[in-house]
Amino acid sequence: MAVFGVPVTVHNPMETRTARNPGFFSLLLEWPFRWAAYQLRQMQVGALGAAPAMDDDTNEPNDPVYHARAFARHNELLIRLRRFGVPVINEEPGYEMQGAHPWNSQSSLTVRQTFWTATAAGAYTMWGNAATYEGNDPLPDMKQSAVPDFLRTLADTIEALPYWEMEPMNEIVEPRPEPVQGVLYRTNFALGKPGSVYLVYSRQGGPLTVDLPPGRYAVSLRQLAPLASAVPGFFEHTAAIDASTATKSYSVGLRSAYDWILVFRREGRQR
Repeated sequence: MAVFGVPVTVHNPMETRTARNPGFFSLLLEWPFRWAAYQLRQMQVGALGAAPAMDDDTNEPNDPVYHARAFARHNELLIRLRRFGVPVINEEPGYEMQGAHPWNSQSSLTVRQTFWTATAAGAYTMWGNAATYEGNDPLPDMKQSAVPDFLRTLADTIEALPYWEMEPMNEIVEPRPEPVQGVLYRTNFALGKPGSVYLVYSRQGGPLTVDLPPGRYAVSLRQLAPLASAVPGFFEHTAAIDASTATKSYSVGLRSAYDWILVFRREGRQR
């Protein structure tokens, strides 16, 4: 297919719960297919949360856990895989089926967090649910999910940004970490085009500080809808801030227990 100009890749690594030396997580960090047009990876987010470590001696878990470690690792892994210079797609982060295993245990809310932590890594991911296995019309099952509305919000946000020019910039946002088994994992993530536009994803809300270069910025704050909302939507507020002081920071108190999107646009700069 490559000779016809069609992007070609492989799915690697495959799911394996017994491999060691190299183990699943060691394989996940590498990409030996330099001829491939993009990376197609399988990193089930619930397994990332459950694994006590990601090394040759740790098997891929079969009991999913979704907490700060799961989503911070998802973001970190995707960022690390960018070093191979081709787009990265987590094509199987787990299906939205609320099952008991990493492959089928995502909920609408965890899918939303999966997509935004991938977005903040400058990477991509995919959504699957019970409709994936429907042999006839998949739309009835898909319409039962809140995910399409969540993805519309994501698409609307990204379409208004120069996403292809933005890089992961977690260092500009206070991590607001949460401990898991004695290790701290960030809950705030950032992406930016230096000197122009920045996006912050806050998975849990609460107090947040962002460090910015000197200048004036238009700030958009969007609270993603609670899962129980009858019509998933968002709250948006726009304001201008002056980051030309010595601290060069912007601080805000976000409502806790909700995830938020913040976009900072430097005034007088093009998209």
